[in-house]
Amino acid sequence: MKIGKSGGEPENLEMNMTPMIDVCFQLIIFFMLSLRLYSPEGDFNVKMPLAAPRQTLPDDTQTPPIEIRLRADRHGNLAGIQMGQRPIANFAELHRQMLSIVGADRGPAATPSNAEVELDCDYDLKFEYVIEALTAMVGYLSDDRQSVVHLIDKIRFAQPRK
Repeated sequence: MKIGKSGGEPENLEMNMTPMIDVCFQLIIFFMLSLRLYSPEGDFNVKMPLAAPRQTLPDDTQTPPIEIRLRADRHGNLAGIQMGQRPIANFAELHRQMLSIVGADRGPAATPSNAEVELDCDYDLKFEYVIEALTAMVGYLSDDRQSVVHLIDKIRFAQPRK
């Protein structure tokens, strides 16, 4: 079938692409807004500091938190670790101290400890040192490397220091 005027050249048909482009952009925006991204990383039970500290009476049944202080030098590198008033040499020693406080009888079937850690970091400390400290405190892989042995489940951050 020939389209065009009778006896003449066929007409060029043009399609209007504007509605199709509009629909494509609407679909792109819909999928961007409805997309949910979930991080596959582990879930630490971490309590971040509030905007202003509350003035309440401490609970007598609750043990005071273990205070861990991470100091930074002027370049953001780790300058020192301190547990309470004691200096700690490295993160391996911090892990051994946590293991001695919580106890070695831990495992997947063990009841979680009520120990709580307050992590006090300098403002300029690099993030990698905070993660190393969390790794030393949270737990370790069991001997069969099939499960995680939890040491500390409750970790909170103190107000950052300048």
